[in-house]
Amino acid sequence: MRLHEVSSGHMAFWCPGCKAPHSVPVNLKPFGAATKNTWLWNRSQTAPTLMPSLLFEKDDPAKRCHSFVKDGKIQFMFDSGHALKGQTVDIPDWDAQ
Repeated sequence: MRLHEVSSGHMAFWCPGCKAPHSVPVNLKPFGAATKNTWLWNRSQTAPTLMPSLLFEKDDPAKRCHSFVKDGKIQFMFDSGHALKGQTVDIPDWDAQ
């Protein structure tokens, strides 16, 4: 699987740019929209879409990871600090255990 539930309401995927998992809180309410503290998720663990964009380590340009996750792919923005910035890659399969 590409997306795993790591705790109630938190989904995670493996980021090949950071070489680490990223976890985000998602809105699990039926027909729920993204809020300030949650992301909208299409409920797919094999071809996930998360909205809006994801931003990790925003205050450290060297470690920053800014991306969109759509249909099982990660589109890394150019302000990301790793080697995959500006690229779109498949979310790798990942065994979260």
